[in-house]
Amino acid sequence: MLGASAVLLAILLALIGTTTHLTLKPISRIKEDLRRLQSGKQSRLNPHVPEEFRPLIRQLNDLLELSNRRLDRHRRLNSDLSHLVKTSISANLAILSDIDTLPPSREDVVFMASNLRELDKSLKYRMSKADISGRQMGRTCMPVEITASVITVMEKIFPDTVFRLHTNLPENFSWPMERQDLSELLGNLLENGGKWCQTTVDVTIVRTSSGLSIEVADDGPGISPEAAATVMNRGARLDETVAGFGLGLSIVSEIVEDNLGHLEIGSSKNGGARILILLPFPD
Repeated sequence: MLGASAVLLAILLALIGTTTHLTLKPISRIKEDLRRLQSGKQSRLNPHVPEEFRPLIRQLNDLLELSNRRLDRHRRLNSDLSHLVKTSISANLAILSDIDTLPPSREDVVFMASNLRELDKSLKYRMSKADISGRQMGRTCMPVEITASVITVMEKIFPDTVFRLHTNLPENFSWPMERQDLSELLGNLLENGGKWCQTTVDVTIVRTSSGLSIEVADDGPGISPEAAATVMNRGARLDETVAGFGLGLSIVSEIVEDNLGHLEIGSSKNGGARILILLPFPD
């Protein structure tokens, strides 16, 4: 009897040991993944794990993706800051170093002032993004109220342009996005519209079944499909006579990407440019 009990106990202990080993085996694989991740041998955790661990692995991989996007953003910020400062200083020094034309002409002074304003604007934006980027937990903004504020500013910059806001959303409608992000996004789009339109820039904000739609359309010369394919590249400019560093739409593209959105460039019903931004609901 005792012998049989001992055999049964041994079998039970063996089963418990086997079950424990099989149960903890995924944890061992995750630990190995973490070790390889830390050593730089892989960039993500293996998602093929038991169902109970998948939400955790998915969240960890999302955090890794966010961290990588922020690192890329910091690298781009440093590159842009160097380029902006160097370009602005070189342009202004070229004027001030020409002793044959000192003091500078009125046209040169206007150019230098415009150059420095553009530089100041870009520096402020990039410094504001130095610490955070992308969607932040618990942060919301009010798109309608922000759009109205941006339009007020644009009306002063472009007094001959009509800026129109179309929406059925209330002014206190909130959306999970950094206020600074949405303000910069709208500011760059409306400024581009003000530069290129003939008379009118229309902004349409709609809540859709999948998220938020923001459309900015003008009645200017429009943009060809070939130009639309390259205009989002940083530094790309359609007309070198229009002031700026060519970073406006690349900034818009980065903001949309950081907020997991989608951007389309096409033609408006008036033949001008139309930029559509689709921002998804948060998971």
